[in-house]
Amino acid sequence: MKRKFTKIVLSTAALCMFMAVKSYAATITATVSGNWSSASTWSGGAAGATVGGLDNIVIPAGINVNLDMDVQVTSLLSSISVSGTLTSTASHSLMINQGTLSGNGDMNLYYLELGTVGGMSFSGDLAVNHFITSNSSLNLGAQVTLMDTLCLKAGSLTLGSGSILTLNTNSNIKVDDGSIAIGGGLFAGTNSYNVMYVGSSKTSGIELGGTGFNDMHVKLSGSNQTLTLASNTTVNGILHHTMGSIALNGRSLTIKTNYMTSTAMFSGSATSTLVIQTSNTPASTFMFNTGAQTLNNLTVDVNNSGVATLGTNLAINGELMLNKGDLNISSSSTITMNAGSEVTVNDGSLMTASNNNFNGTASYDVNYIGYTKSGGVELTGSGLSDVTLDMNSLGEDVSISSNTTIDGTLTLNKGTIDLFGNTLQINGDLSSTQSGRFKGNATSDLMINTNAGLNDTIFFIGGGNTLQNLSINTGNGSNVMMGSNLMVENLTFVDGGITIYNNDITVISTGMITGAGMNEFIMMKGTGKLMMNVNTSSPYVLFPVGTTSGYAPVHVQRTAGTSAELGVNTWDGVYAMGSLGSGANMASSLSVVDRTWDISSASTSSVNMNVKFEWPAALEMNAFDRTMAYVSQYGSNWDAVTPTTSTVSGTMYQLARNGVTSPGMFAVVDNLSALSVKEQEEITFSLFPNPTQNNLTVVTKDNDGFTVEVFDALGNKAVSEKAIKGSSTNVDFSSLATGVYFVKISNDKTQSIRRVVKQ
Repeated sequence: MKRKFTKIVLSTAALCMFMAVKSYAATITATVSGNWSSASTWSGGAAGATVGGLDNIVIPAGINVNLDMDVQVTSLLSSISVSGTLTSTASHSLMINQGTLSGNGDMNLYYLELGTVGGMSFSGDLAVNHFITSNSSLNLGAQVTLMDTLCLKAGSLTLGSGSILTLNTNSNIKVDDGSIAIGGGLFAGTNSYNVMYVGSSKTSGIELGGTGFNDMHVKLSGSNQTLTLASNTTVNGILHHTMGSIALNGRSLTIKTNYMTSTAMFSGSATSTLVIQTSNTPASTFMFNTGAQTLNNLTVDVNNSGVATLGTNLAINGELMLNKGDLNISSSSTITMNAGSEVTVNDGSLMTASNNNFNGTASYDVNYIGYTKSGGVELTGSGLSDVTLDMNSLGEDVSISSNTTIDGTLTLNKGTIDLFGNTLQINGDLSSTQSGRFKGNATSDLMINTNAGLNDTIFFIGGGNTLQNLSINTGNGSNVMMGSNLMVENLTFVDGGITIYNNDITVISTGMITGAGMNEFIMMKGTGKLMMNVNTSSPYVLFPVGTTSGYAPVHVQRTAGTSAELGVNTWDGVYAMGSLGSGANMASSLSVVDRTWDISSASTSSVNMNVKFEWPAALEMNAFDRTMAYVSQYGSNWDAVTPTTSTVSGTMYQLARNGVTSPGMFAVVDNLSALSVKEQEEITFSLFPNPTQNNLTVVTKDNDGFTVEVFDALGNKAVSEKAIKGSSTNVDFSSLATGVYFVKISNDKTQSIRRVVKQ
């Protein structure tokens, strides 16, 4: 600081001397175009290699001087004024150590250096190969075209109003202890150029902002020196990182071609981003300083066979994006996913020597996009929360490579998660579409182990709808919805059941169902079936089925023939013609169990078996008498067998029928509920006209009296009870809609039902 003060004092003294003896100052003016070294070019004396004292060099407009020698301006009171043209045809230098370079002409120089107190007020056009500035505060007003190197040796260079700094292709900016900034001028860095940082610690400036910025060299004076990024930076070429740290400083650094270093390191932060976007495997390992081993986002986007290597520990606050190529974590390093972070896998992968190189103990998410891939170490963390598949199509798979536990939500927007012979445990929730599915095989396990059930449906892809084990534990007694066929060896119920629609669940011959109960069963909501193999002469096989109205299982025992695969469906109601919705629902008026069971065979129409049906008391309708009940099977009508007393089975009731020889629909009724839709022998009556439009006449041969009731096809009473006192009566159909109805004729001894059509 003392040295600078002394120069200012000398400058003042020199100015006073100039005022006193100005008549002795030399002004040398170019009068003709020619060489700098030629005396004939000048008047007032010859311009030499040194411009000192009070000399002033003037090149007027229209004069072209060739700088054919090295020239220095060494006096504060000396100057070179160029209003014409100053050209250097060879590698000669112009050094303004002290004094001023002014004018508004044209200069085309090989080497121009402005010293610490060398000023430049030149406002014309300057084309220069090498431009070196050490001026403490230089406000540039010229239009400068840099053809090779701008060296910011010291001080600050400001592009003032009207100035333009244009970088030619392959030019360079070397930043030592100087800096460059915009103060109303323009930085034109559209052509390819490079930047080098040397010397002590510094902060980057506008030199990194041109669209043509290519290679970046960091070669500071020691490993303890730091280049701090002041803005988001894209290195379109190679980052040569020789010495010193690069502090990302909350900014984004993108490396597009290659990275080369030996031992230099980065300093990250919780708000910084590093994007490795090279076309080939980076030549060097990425390393981070101790205490600065954190990034917000890290993106790896090298070519498909490329590998970017991390050589130190690193923690991710935001997103680890594996877009293309592999991120290799060296054996001595660990990548840590901080709480709230996520891993996104496109066409890249995470490579580690062991699971110990991946720390996923805090809660983090994983997203999969793109094409088929294998899930890697990113699925092994104990903090794995949400997993999302949003692949290019349903046909793209993500196969898990080890047993995986998802504590959050598994979202299957598009694509298939392949269990690949491993166990997938879902502790959170499921969100799926028809384009997002599971894929299993004979050695895969799926465990639903939630606290509040699953809010969406499980779909399996065709050809991959097999599991070894399926375990249901929803935590709140709710059901897991199954939207596709499934074959499973072992089905275990812990808490909650399974709801199926028009799809089947098949338990293969070597498997079993365990844990079934009042809240743990297969709920039927369509035409789907529970399929199980029943061996001949084996104990009863439990089919734990039910509906939304409750649990009502079936037990089946084969008594003869070969083993067979049987299917069971069940629905609420007992319909006059057997099938769901066919005819009147007898459960609305008769003393029956409000349930129909449909037993089918996958291989034969003849099955010798014993069957047992269970139901809770809540399904007993219309004063059902369980002491005089039997199992009725529908053929062309509901049949009747000798009634017996139901047995108690825990909190349920049970009734068996032996010697069944064919599959079909079954119901449990008591002896007062004749379900036949054809006239019983003891009731003789006729209905006419049938079809009818207005009135229906009912004629009986018994004058003891009967009650007539009319039900629609859904079992709803359409006409109130009407007593027949004699042998005939009329029933008014005029107010009823067209369709099928059922007329029930009954007394205290028996009953019968007829089908009537209203036109």
